[in-house]
Amino acid sequence: MEDELFLGYCYFPNGMHTEAIHLRGTGAAVAYIRLQLPIQYKVVICDGENCCIFESLQGKIVYPQKVNEPYKTNLKSGRASAY
Repeated sequence: MEDELFLGYCYFPNGMHTEAIHLRGTGAAVAYIRLQLPIQYKVVICDGENCCIFESLQGKIVYPQKVNEPYKTNLKSGRASAY
């Protein structure tokens, strides 16, 4: 799945967002989340069909609603194996 395309967006409190950042593979998507999560108001990752697969708000993961512990661990370490 390393050639799968994801789109990353950062949102501001007023609802405006950045242009889509093209992320090639799960490793790039996880790296983008790790970089943006602590500093952005809202982060959204979409799959290649522009369906939301991840969302955070004010540094907290809101989608998927129930994130399993291995995913949280891999998000912190930068490993993409939980995808």
